[in-house]
Amino acid sequence: MRGTKRTTVSLILASTMLACCSDNPKTVWTVQEPSPDGSHVAFAKIDVWGGPGNSYALTTVSLKTANVRSVVDIVVLDDNEATLDEMKNLRLAWRSNSQLEITASAKARPTFEAIKAQGVDITLNL
Repeated sequence: MRGTKRTTVSLILASTMLACCSDNPKTVWTVQEPSPDGSHVAFAKIDVWGGPGNSYALTTVSLKTANVRSVVDIVVLDDNEATLDEMKNLRLAWRSNSQLEITASAKARPTFEAIKAQGVDITLNL
């Protein structure tokens, strides 16, 4: 009887953990901005993970050349210190067809930052 009780408790705990983490990551916000000549599209998304005793937020900015399927991640930000509203203040601004300026929350911590991709110069301002 004692073994059955342990098995039941273990199954309940395992099921609860899987249920809490099943929709991870979840994209909660997206934005895109085409270059002035339409040759590129920059887009950003905020993904959040959550579960019992943990949470994580990550912003990824990517660049895509028009009519090409491949996408290149150009900036990845750890947003765990920022609120969702602060994360959503991210701005993508094309200064020219080959210059992209990204402005993000001062609380964001870059974990990856490209300075040039697909012929586009990239500037990140925090």
